[in-house]
Amino acid sequence: MEVTIKVHEKSISKANFEYKFIVTSDTIEVKELILEKVRQEVLSYNENIVESLKQINMSNAFETALNDEAKTSLGNKRTLEFEDIEKQYYTALDGFSKSKYFIFVNNKQYHHLDDKIEVTHSMNVLFMKITPLVGG
Repeated sequence: MEVTIKVHEKSISKANFEYKFIVTSDTIEVKELILEKVRQEVLSYNENIVESLKQINMSNAFETALNDEAKTSLGNKRTLEFEDIEKQYYTALDGFSKSKYFIFVNNKQYHHLDDKIEVTHSMNVLFMKITPLVGG
């Protein structure tokens, strides 16, 4: 069954997005939902890097040398690195286990990675990121 899940992320960026994935049963576990969200975000991020690389103007050797020297002197070395899905998945699992964010599906909070979620065609998923206060 192919299901479109509306994902809302409550944090400073307030990003909202939708994605589709195929499930083979009527339920999924919280960790599977996290994996799919991470996978979609990493693929999107990596795709944006590819687009950025396509837009870089190929300059001659002299311009490249000057640009590299300027970046080094300013301490502004920026590299475009692809993200790894597995690494980001384990980071997300760790964050969930440490209550750095919460997951609500159709207004019900899930607390454990092995909790089962009933799959419906109108799933509303909310990832709520907790931002610690400075000094608190």
